Amino acid sequence: MTLAPANPALGRKLVEKNLHPVLGQVTLGYSPMIDKHRAITALRLTVFPLHSDKTPDSAALLAALGEVWPADGGRVSLNVASESLLQGLMKSPLPLNMMVEVPSFMASDPANTESLLALFKRGNTLLIKGLPTAPLPREVLPCFAYSIIDLADERRDGMPPPGASHATSRMCRMVCAPWCR
Repeated sequence: MTLAPANPALGRKLVEKNLHPVLGQVTLGYSPMIDKHRAITALRLTVFPLHSDKTPDSAALLAALGEVWPADGGRVSLNVASESLLQGLMKSPLPLNMMVEVPSFMASDPANTESLLALFKRGNTLLIKGLPTAPLPREVLPCFAYSIIDLADERRDGMPPPGASHATSRMCRMVCAPWCR
């Protein structure tokens, strides 16, 4: 599994020559996603807009990322720290190697159901981030292949969640990233 972008020299060139001005509007961070066998399964790319009052163009960002991580490249999980930017990306035709992390509050919002279903039907991998505070719409339940939770919220020990009389069953696998330890 390749952890770095498929073409790091191209990534530097894109920034240096300002071929994608959207890259000047975001901060990018990355970390490996490691499975229980300690194998790197994907790269987690955190996208954080530099200005909270201005949403970067999601299509321009997708074009820039697509040049560095082409569809036949390694898997990358997009952790977007802007609700409006994430909504724009969820309405875009993402390459299948780009997974999308969806905060639980957005997954619970019926306004996002259509976008989530479209990504799922295309074959994109969706990850739900955090424990939902409200029930998810029934039709989006099968859309999520993984859940990302804080270690403090871990409930695989068989104990019921707070306020429940019995343990709930899991519908998707868990991801524990290095920051959870």
